[in-house]
Amino acid sequence: MATLGRLLRAALEVCLRLGDALGMRGARWEWKKQTWRQALEAWVAGWENLERGVRARTRMCRECRTLVQRRERVCPSCGASMSGIPSGGIGRLLALIAPAFGSATTVLISVNVGMSLLILILWGTSGGAAGPLGFLCPPFHAI
Repeated sequence: MATLGRLLRAALEVCLRLGDALGMRGARWEWKKQTWRQALEAWVAGWENLERGVRARTRMCRECRTLVQRRERVCPSCGASMSGIPSGGIGRLLALIAPAFGSATTVLISVNVGMSLLILILWGTSGGAAGPLGFLCPPFHAI
């Protein structure tokens, strides 16, 4: 992530220098440059924070605020359950990538919609169906 941040900062600086070379000057231009730099820094910092959360080897107990290893189910200090406290690793990465897939129902509905769209894209419509929803009728060979 650090490499991507450096690359984005360098690209922004190149664009800003190009603007300066083209004669963009003045207080408004300087304000815009500063705003863009701050927005980029905030964006990069947010992604670096997410990366640290995914790489975390510990999580914090809700009750006593002790750092507990990621694999522990119960806090060794106070005995509180660690269920429901996010930990790092692949599970957290998947939750960040697809936060809407929290339940089996959501996954099944998404798969059904995706398959319907795939059939529609690959084989198109049958053409013989009439009405406003005729585009949802796949051709015979798609069934």
